[in-house]
Amino acid sequence: MKKIDQSPRSKLSRYEMNVTISPKAAENQHSSRVSRIEALFIAMFLLFFISGCVVTPTTQDKRYANDRPVYDNDRPRTYDADVSDINQRIAQMDQRIDQGMRNGSLTRDEGRMLRTELNKVRDDAARMKRDGILTPREKDRLNAELDRLRRDIYREAKDDDRRRGQQVDIADINQRIAEMDQRIDQGMRNGSLTRDEGRMLRTQLNKVRDDAARMKRDGILTPREKDRLNAELDRLRRDIYREAKDDDRRRGQQVDIADINQRIAEMDQRIDQGMRSGALTRDEGRRLRTELNKVRDDAARMKRDGILTPREKDRLNAELDRLKRDIYREAKDVDRGRGQQVDISDINQKIGQMDQRIDQGMRSGALTRDEGRMLRTELNKVRNDAARMKRDGILTPREKDRLNAELERLKKDIYREKSDRNKKIR
Repeated sequence: MKKIDQSPRSKLSRYEMNVTISPKAAENQHSSRVSRIEALFIAMFLLFFISGCVVTPTTQDKRYANDRPVYDNDRPRTYDADVSDINQRIAQMDQRIDQGMRNGSLTRDEGRMLRTELNKVRDDAARMKRDGILTPREKDRLNAELDRLRRDIYREAKDDDRRRGQQVDIADINQRIAEMDQRIDQGMRNGSLTRDEGRMLRTQLNKVRDDAARMKRDGILTPREKDRLNAELDRLRRDIYREAKDDDRRRGQQVDIADINQRIAEMDQRIDQGMRSGALTRDEGRRLRTELNKVRDDAARMKRDGILTPREKDRLNAELDRLKRDIYREAKDVDRGRGQQVDISDINQKIGQMDQRIDQGMRSGALTRDEGRMLRTELNKVRNDAARMKRDGILTPREKDRLNAELERLKKDIYREKSDRNKKIR
């Protein structure tokens, strides 16, 4: 057997022999080393890039200092629009409005309206300058509002019905109002107008007065306002003429009231006679007298203005004719004929029998205390109905039939309660 050399030299040679790498393996190992170096450089680059994206600058951008929207062109804070010309224009508009109101080219209402628009422009300017800057776009908007206000002032100052050089005379309006007032008074005095008509026409006249006072509140009456007042007075004049000339208000045809009063008295006597003779019951007489009193009230109301017109008299006669038919019908109805006097004794006898049956049932135990109390309540109701029907001194066949029906119903109730098998007899 061959001996192996154990010297260090031989050991190193053996190690070098063991680590000897082929050319292909060495090439692969070199490529792997290069790939690791490239990956390290890529990671370092990405880390640097990401850290650069999230870094916040030390100085804050002025564009985001406020909550107002940011525009590309008009929001650089270095470009501030001059606001002095806006303030100057607002002051000029205020002076023009004051001047227009003083010289009469603007009315009080127009001046108030224009000043409201001017105050709106002031508020808009104050709101836009709240962040300490006025942008060109905001300045353009304020200028547009002031241009619109300037046109409104010019239009209101130049309109035809507000030119104070054409001062409208108010004397003829006052004169027409006084004439209308006199015509209404004269119509009420001579009877061509009733009190109600005069009150209605005077209300319309007072409305014209109020309109004139309201239109003159600004110290001027324009032609358009005067035309409106004249139109109202023309309409009032036509109403006065129509009310004074209507047929049922002509006082020359005075209607005699004596026949109406006579008919009312006759109806009153017929009602009293019917109640005394028994042809009318007390309830019927009360109802008919209520209708007669209504006719009296209508006649008094119609004569309140001192005159009764033919139309009003016809209405009263129609009411009296209707009352006459009601009296005749109530006096001649079949169940009210007093010659057919109904005997009341059988009703009283039946009520007494029912009372005895209830007492007998409660004593024998066929009726409990509660059942007896309920049946006696029904019997008392029948007694009350009979007393009410006999209040006028007569019981008609129809009323007697109604009482008999109630007593029959009560009889059935007593029989049913006594025949109840579930009754516990005490």
